Amino acid sequence: MAVLSLIFLPVLEKAPTASAASVNMLEVVEGQVLVNGHLIKDSAVIKEGDSVETLEGSMAHIYFVDDSRMTLAPQTVVDIVDTEINPLNRADTKVTVNQKSGRAWVQVLNLLTSNDSYFLVTFPDGQAQVDSRASFDLEVGEETRISVVRNLVDLSLKGEDEVAYAGTLGQGAEILNNDGFIETEKIPVEREEDIWLEFNETYGKTYVQVLDDQYKEEATLYAMILPTHPLYFLKTFREDMQVSFAFTPAAKEELLVQQAENRLNEAQVLMAQGDTQEATETLNDYHTTVQEALKNTDSPVLLAKLEVT
Repeated sequence: MAVLSLIFLPVLEKAPTASAASVNMLEVVEGQVLVNGHLIKDSAVIKEGDSVETLEGSMAHIYFVDDSRMTLAPQTVVDIVDTEINPLNRADTKVTVNQKSGRAWVQVLNLLTSNDSYFLVTFPDGQAQVDSRASFDLEVGEETRISVVRNLVDLSLKGEDEVAYAGTLGQGAEILNNDGFIETEKIPVEREEDIWLEFNETYGKTYVQVLDDQYKEEATLYAMILPTHPLYFLKTFREDMQVSFAFTPAAKEELLVQQAENRLNEAQVLMAQGDTQEATETLNDYHTTVQEALKNTDSPVLLAKLEVT
C-alpha cells in the first residue's frame, strides 16, 4: 500500500458563521434532471435515499443541510446517503453523498472543527472527506480525477484489491487514479482556465455572499428577541440545551462564548431603548456566562473573544 500526501499552501476563503438549512434542496440550472426517475422542472426537496441524475446538456445545484453545495455537470448520478443534523446544535452536521458517475463540484464552507461534522463523497474507487472548508472538482468515469481548488481534502483511493493512496490533497493539486495507478501534480494551467472550474469558482463567491446576507438578517431577528419578549425563555432554553448536549469541550466553549455575546448584544439594545433595569439584569447574566466560559476554556482564541466582549 502506498501512502502519499501532496500539500500546497492553503488559502482560506471567507465563509459565513456556522449554521445550517433545515432541508436539502435541488435547483435545476438547465436541462432535464431526474430524482428517483421523476423529472424535476425547477426545484425540489431531496432526502436520504434519493438518487439525482442530470441528463445530457443538463446541470443542477444541490444545497445541503450544512450549507454545502454540490453542482452536477451533465450526465452525472449521485445518491444522497446521509444528511444528519443535530436538532440541538444545527452546526453539528454529517453529510454523505455517493457519486456514481459524471462530474461534480463540491463546495464545503460551513463546518466547525470543534465537533465531528464532515462532508463525505464516496465513489467507486474511493472517498473524499472535508472536515472544515474546501472546494474540489470530482470526475468519475473510466478513471477518477480530483482537483482541489480551495484548502484541503482527505482522500482514500483504491486499486483492484488494496488502498493505492491515503492522504491529504492540498489547494492547487490534483490526483488521477487509473486502476490503482496514481498520478499527482499541480492543476495544469489549461485546466485552471476550464469554463466549468471558472463558473463554479465565480458562482461560489456569489453563494457565500448570499449566505452572509442571510445570516446577518437571521442574527438581527434573533437579537430582537429580548428578555422583555414573551418567547425569550425559548431562546435561552435552546441555548442551554445546546451547551448540555455539546459533544466536546471545545464545542461547549464556543457555545458559551456565543451566549456571552448574545447577552451583551441584548443589554446594549435594552440600554438604547431606555430600559436600564432589564439591561442591568442582562449584563449580570452576561458576566455570569463569561465567568462560566472562562472556567471551561484555556483556548487563546476563545479567551481573546471573551476579552473583546
